[in-house]
Amino acid sequence: MSTRSCVHFRSDNKTRAIIYVYDDGYPEHMEPELLEFLNEIDNNLEDKRFYDPPYLAAKYLVWKAQKYIEHAREL
Repeated sequence: MSTRSCVHFRSDNKTRAIIYVYDDGYPEHMEPELLEFLNEIDNNLEDKRFYDPPYLAAKYLVWKAQKYIEHAREL
């Protein structure tokens, strides 16, 4: 059974967006995944908008969906 979690995208000490993560939500999994996501954005996008939590949350959803698709194709 998977461990659920919520990822809060914050600025000014306020949560601006929350993503519910259905799969492995343990910190040991989420920390490297979020770092991979942020590094990929930093390296591959001109419009990074790290200051915009809702934008980052939306980008994270798209990024995670692409990971699921890639994994499904490998099966």
